[in-house]
Amino acid sequence: MGISADSANLIVFVIAVTNLTMLPGATTMLVIRRVMAGGQRASILTVLGGSMGIYVHAIVAALGLSIIFQQNEILRMVVRWVGAAYLVWLGAKSLVRAWRGTPRVNFTFSTVSPHKNQLAAFVEGLI
Repeated sequence: MGISADSANLIVFVIAVTNLTMLPGATTMLVIRRVMAGGQRASILTVLGGSMGIYVHAIVAALGLSIIFQQNEILRMVVRWVGAAYLVWLGAKSLVRAWRGTPRVNFTFSTVSPHKNQLAAFVEGLI
């Protein structure tokens, strides 16, 4: 009396999802960067933006657009390249600031930041 293939697949799935949920990812690193650069308010807005992004993804999936992305290789590659370009842009921007000697890290952990930075924190989390 062994485990059926469906049960084994379910167990592997639960283990994989649990591990992926517990491991810090890109969003965690983004929030850490935001708390260091903009304080508590910026990090909260980044988390809210990330949460809104999850809802947007769920709505897109519910509308069936995920199937279109799965079926259309060109569209999927465009989305991947746009995402990769955005990450490269963020990295290049950080490197340029570091080379210029103008870091934006605020070690005072101030909760006051300009409105533009707050909007940028939300949008960065959303994307």
